[in-house]
Amino acid sequence: MLAAKTNKQEICKLQLYTLGRFEIYQKDKGFYSISARATKLWYLFKYLLLNKGKGIPPETILEHLYPDEEYENPRNTLQNIVYRLRKVLSQDEFFNSCSCNILYNNGCYSLYFNDDVFLDTDIFEGYIQKADSLININPNEATLWYENALKLYQGDYFPELIYEDWVIPKRNYYRRLYTQSVLKLVKLYQQKKEFDKSIKTCEQAIQIEPYEEGLHIALIENLMNMGRIKEAIDNYNTYTSMLYKQFGIK
Repeated sequence: MLAAKTNKQEICKLQLYTLGRFEIYQKDKGFYSISARATKLWYLFKYLLLNKGKGIPPETILEHLYPDEEYENPRNTLQNIVYRLRKVLSQDEFFNSCSCNILYNNGCYSLYFNDDVFLDTDIFEGYIQKADSLININPNEATLWYENALKLYQGDYFPELIYEDWVIPKRNYYRRLYTQSVLKLVKLYQQKKEFDKSIKTCEQAIQIEPYEEGLHIALIENLMNMGRIKEAIDNYNTYTSMLYKQFGIK
């Protein structure tokens, strides 16, 4: 069952990656190259992707995406951007036969695509939900689901949009989901006395979330469980020093 689920990444023709990078991939065509002249188009695409499944009024889109720009006719400006994005999705050779487009219903725009499109955030959440449902019933299978979920998380959601307010709530949500899942997986390893796996998982997570206190505590605990006291102390000193230098926290 797990193999069948995790094969979606290989089966889906169009694959969208947003965790740690923004990339569009097709198995037989490779990665899509976004033209510098199409920045506004893909900016809109990312906004609609973040709000997937929701209809967004033009006024809200303009308010979020272009708050400092003044247009004589903002609605027409947005319609033009939508038209050009639709043209890319429907006519660009890369997206041939891919079910991905912009819909307009009841005065709102939304991004539409079928289940045959792989979106890393959807799969990431799905794996974690499955793991959470099995954690007390079948810990071994839950471990596999967590492991597969963590492989998908390569870093912050839309990291190239680090200063955009409309991205922050979702970014924090996925970051929290990732951290919580790491700690749950570490506990599962601890229950089986697999402290080496716990340590490796913590170290990998710290590379992505270097300031997350829970990850450092888990790493130190597992080092101590293996009798690696000096390493535990070194990690404690490194982390506390980093907090002091970055945030002035003792």
